[in-house]
Amino acid sequence: MNYFERTEFDIEVLFLLLICLLGLFNLIIVNDFIIFFIMFELYSLPLYILITSKTLSQQSTEAGLKYFIISAISSAILLFGLSLLYFATGTLNFDFLKQILLFKINDIFVYISLFSILSTLLLKLTIVPFHMWAPDIYTGAPLLITFFMLSIPKIALINILSVILQYIFLNYANI
Repeated sequence: MNYFERTEFDIEVLFLLLICLLGLFNLIIVNDFIIFFIMFELYSLPLYILITSKTLSQQSTEAGLKYFIISAISSAILLFGLSLLYFATGTLNFDFLKQILLFKINDIFVYISLFSILSTLLLKLTIVPFHMWAPDIYTGAPLLITFFMLSIPKIALINILSVILQYIFLNYANI
């Protein structure tokens, strides 16, 4: 609590962190790509506000704008991949996708959708070569928000990445 008294944080910061946690906890247990996208955005949207929560800092405002642009681009790529996956299979449910993709071995739309879903998740995980945005965002954000962004979302995203790769796209792992 001393940290909150020394800085300019209000109770809204804790509320926004709880909304992020709600999105991340639900992201772990999803069974459909539509709910996955909604929870993906539910954890991302409060982070825009949290990164810019140092209102008197120009660096914090710049970091929030950069994160907004990067997240908007990654969300567009994710939606493109999900639309191609729906076009190729006719469903976005994980259980149905697993069974349908057992028989669709050489479908170019599935390959492109897998690439776009993976690139979005790797961008949010800041894994090479999608890591160039991270230093600007992390230095501009407040320390508490940087610590939050470096810990809890990474665990949830690694979990959903392993579910997507092992459960759904198991046949495409040897691309």
